[in-house]
Amino acid sequence: PSVWWIGQMIDFLLRPSQLMRRRIEALKENFGFGHPIVGVHIRRTDKIGWEADLHNLDEYMNEVDEFYEVLEWTKPAKRKLVFLATDNVEVWMKAKEKYSNYTILHDEKASQSAKINRHSSESLEGAVSDIVLLSCTDYLVCTFSSQVLEFLVSFSFRFSQ
Repeated sequence: PSVWWIGQMIDFLLRPSQLMRRRIEALKENFGFGHPIVGVHIRRTDKIGWEADLHNLDEYMNEVDEFYEVLEWTKPAKRKLVFLATDNVEVWMKAKEKYSNYTILHDEKASQSAKINRHSSESLEGAVSDIVLLSCTDYLVCTFSSQVLEFLVSFSFRFSQ
């Protein structure tokens, strides 16, 4: 299908440099990135109000709960991992506080750089690493207003897991 071919072209054109690969592998190692893991993308800063509706954290986490409940039937998880990609550090802090039954992995540096200047090289690095890490998760939770979702649907490249 055409989506598959588009994904292959995107994989080739956007393959990360060695430096970016090392950054992502270091993040995975520092986080304790493993499987099973749910990826959650929550964007707050520049889309809410005029391009997208605000969805509260609980709406996203209900989907995470459901994933791990279904997984319990076949292969119970030793650790319930969630990779949270967000441009708002407060969302991460709230998730850590409210959902202590999960290990919440988050790149705080990426969130801070997006908040300060969305068009900086640091912000771009954070966005790329978030997208790659989201693509390495077993289940993805985000909204249909997210261009990250559209990108991930056609982004088939995976780092070694």
